[in-house]
Amino acid sequence: AWFFLSPMAIAVAAATVTESRFDTAVARHYFYRAPWFSGWLMLLCLNLACAALTRWPWQRKHLGFVITHCGIITLLIGAMAGRITGFEAFVTLHKDIPQRRLITPETILTVQSARDGGLDRLSFPVELDPPSPRHPRLLPLPDTRYRLKIDDYSARMEELREIVPASTIDASAGVGLEFHTEMMGQTVPVALLQSPDAAANFDFFGLARIRLLPKLPDATLDKKNEPAPLVETHVALAAMPEQPVIHAAQKQTSGYRVYLGAENIDELQANPKAPVQFIVIIRNPEGNELSWPLDAVKGKKTLLPDGVSQMVVADFWPDFAMKNGKPVTLSNEPNNPAILVHLQIVPGKSADSKRPTLNLALLGKDQLAYQISKPGTPPIRGTAKVGDAFALGWADWQARVKTIEPQAEIRSTFNPTPTANSANAKAPAAMGMNSPALPGIHARLISPDGREGEPRWIVSGTSQALVLDKEVVRAGFGLKPVALPFSITLEKFDVPRDEGTSTPANFISSLRFDDPALPQPRRDTAQMNSPAMHPGSFWRSLLGWNYKFSQAQWNPDDLNETTLQVLYDPGWPFKWTGSLMICLGIAVMFYFKGPKKKKD
Repeated sequence: AWFFLSPMAIAVAAATVTESRFDTAVARHYFYRAPWFSGWLMLLCLNLACAALTRWPWQRKHLGFVITHCGIITLLIGAMAGRITGFEAFVTLHKDIPQRRLITPETILTVQSARDGGLDRLSFPVELDPPSPRHPRLLPLPDTRYRLKIDDYSARMEELREIVPASTIDASAGVGLEFHTEMMGQTVPVALLQSPDAAANFDFFGLARIRLLPKLPDATLDKKNEPAPLVETHVALAAMPEQPVIHAAQKQTSGYRVYLGAENIDELQANPKAPVQFIVIIRNPEGNELSWPLDAVKGKKTLLPDGVSQMVVADFWPDFAMKNGKPVTLSNEPNNPAILVHLQIVPGKSADSKRPTLNLALLGKDQLAYQISKPGTPPIRGTAKVGDAFALGWADWQARVKTIEPQAEIRSTFNPTPTANSANAKAPAAMGMNSPALPGIHARLISPDGREGEPRWIVSGTSQALVLDKEVVRAGFGLKPVALPFSITLEKFDVPRDEGTSTPANFISSLRFDDPALPQPRRDTAQMNSPAMHPGSFWRSLLGWNYKFSQAQWNPDDLNETTLQVLYDPGWPFKWTGSLMICLGIAVMFYFKGPKKKKD
């Protein structure tokens, strides 16, 4: 046994050191999921089985020994079954949009030939063994003598968005600019279209806004031209949270909602006579909520997150009732609690209103007007032609007009971001600020006689057509997908906050599962430390045939989106059964040795 266990112990120790110095993926690739490791586990199982059979025919005193060995074998079988048939994946859900495809952390290549349209998937763990010009990877292509050469890899690709003339006459106008700072040695290209709105706005490092508008906004700072605050009075009853009494001083309403709730709900359910700890909850039109203890805000002005709008809790009635047209409380017992809240909401005031803004508008084929606005200072206006540069007043940043097109579209190309230790390294451009960092590979075709085709960068999640002679191969690079036998839909995503703060206290995803094997949709909830299950029956959980959905990530800017981790492990029952058998076998060996024989 020592011949098998000693190398296994050394391998596990080496894998543990590798995982701590690198990451889990490296340890899995070179140890836990390596073919030699699987082969060694199979030999270990065979050795354990033979060791148990050497005691045949088994006697009562062999019971603990046999149970322990069978438990180890069962545990190893479960590990192998989970590795072969199970998976770990992720899925990003958007509200009311069904999803059936998961994404695993494993990177793959997809190759499709123009000859027959056949699609082949090739495992390609690029981060563990990245190709380079000195050490390229040559992969044979199915049904052809050509090969695929991958000679470079970038962990972060930079997207370059350029304005080019549009192919259709109904396209909107576009402007291409270049922002530069000598102080930071940074250049940022920006491409804007007049429509749609997403292409007309650019978030500049989260510190400023850039907008392309049909015309510049009014430059006056006259307070009379600013929108008047929306003044409202809300009466919120805890017993009827969805039926508030709202009175607005103007025809337009703010869309805000006020609720009165209890913070110690769990305590009240266990002990209805416990004192109620009331909280005031306010929800903005986007669905974001904040809460405060009633005692902390009653009779005080409380600023809302935009820093300008205000809330005042003017009164509180534990036992609300109306007498002679006036609100009163019938007792001090919380039989029908209600609050009176005054709101003063300033339209258009948000975090964006506190940031500098560069507004642009076209004046002709080669000229535009600009307006630079900062909170508390008069706006600066001017005009610039193609090739002109102007100062922005944001440190030493300057903007230069590169191109103006009456009918334009945005063309995106990807290039590798220079490494941080490169002499020509620059900060990432638009890719780094507004898009997730995506890896990419550099690939080309090679003919049987050694000739090479034109190389292409292939960004994760995309594909490129590689051409050489008459051979055309479409190569794709990305993460391995997994198809579910059912669809999953996000119905609602809630982010409760810690009392009086905007810090998330929980993440709650309300999910709907549409499964052809079930007569009707099934619903479950995934939240922190409490995953959702599907199909969800007890016997499937017992056998490890349930898909487990756990909360993984969220998007603070979009509360209609959530990301879940998905685990499927059919080897799970073998693992816990083997673990129980090992514990039972050890207990039998040490504590149930049977009666001792009497000495003659």
